[in-house]
Amino acid sequence: MVCISSSMNDNVVVTIKYGAYEACGIVIYRTHRLEGLQNLLESEGHSVILSEIPYVRDIMEIWVRGEMIYRSEITELQFGGDGILDKKANEIVQRIREAC
Repeated sequence: MVCISSSMNDNVVVTIKYGAYEACGIVIYRTHRLEGLQNLLESEGHSVILSEIPYVRDIMEIWVRGEMIYRSEITELQFGGDGILDKKANEIVQRIREAC
């Protein structure tokens, strides 16, 4: 990933790779659960890239500077919203701060 600034609190490009997950009996790629996390990251000045992982279900990976720094089930994130009250989204943002 490309670093935008050179300070310790870099604004970085964060890639969120995600698999399809089931909702209402249908398995497809959805970004609704990623919206809050994306909002939190962009509010801190990070650039966010969403990337589907082919042939993978239920998994979300967070990549910063070419390294995977977090992996969990996408359904652990809250559906929709701004991410402020989402504990998992805030945990991921903290991990990104530590990685920078």
